[in-house]
Amino acid sequence: MQLPAVPLSQALRTLARVDQSFRRGDSRYSPLVTLTFTNGTALRGWVADLQDSGREPSGLLQLAESNGQRSDGMAYFDPRQVVTVLVSDAKAIAVPLGGGAVDPLDGVEAPGRLAIQREAKELGERLAAAMKAPLEIAIQWDTSDTSSSRQMAAVNELVKLVGQEMYKLAADDFAREAIANKLSLVEIAGGETRGAELKGKTLRLTVPLAGGHADRFDAWTLSAALNKIL
Repeated sequence: MQLPAVPLSQALRTLARVDQSFRRGDSRYSPLVTLTFTNGTALRGWVADLQDSGREPSGLLQLAESNGQRSDGMAYFDPRQVVTVLVSDAKAIAVPLGGGAVDPLDGVEAPGRLAIQREAKELGERLAAAMKAPLEIAIQWDTSDTSSSRQMAAVNELVKLVGQEMYKLAADDFAREAIANKLSLVEIAGGETRGAELKGKTLRLTVPLAGGHADRFDAWTLSAALNKIL
């Protein structure tokens, strides 16, 4: 998997977003990074925050212990003085770090239609138990061109994302109650553009199955869509 070159400011923003997501419990991993500055100083840690839109941009780095674990130390830095960003395991966050140029479906072997259908059905049953309310996950195959393995992989990707984000909502009492009152069916379908629409108690999620990663839902865009609608 080849990562594209991106501006250092973009890389720092992405690393901060990834680390914030990790600390919230929304993602499983945030890589250790080494920042090298114009004066030759190098600092190891995790980009905890970045504010680079004002006249005096600033960043916050949670420092690493010698064994690679997080310490209680924090370093404020000027992002304009950073000349090198070394990411210890860039492949693990290649999709956000690539800025839309890397697709997680590249090289993925998609399961068959029956396997995806079964997973969606079982996911709906598990979510219904977690929500303590009726909930079904259905795939609208008649609107979805799944003639290629990649398109099947895109359907499978969205099924998994729905499960991931709905489980997060199920852990919150207020969100769980809102879902129970507003939603009984989640439809997954192919479409010309990415979209989320609530009609009655049916949430319809559409994605262009042949599109790139930036055209489909990811964890951030799906979470935002669900929170806006529900």
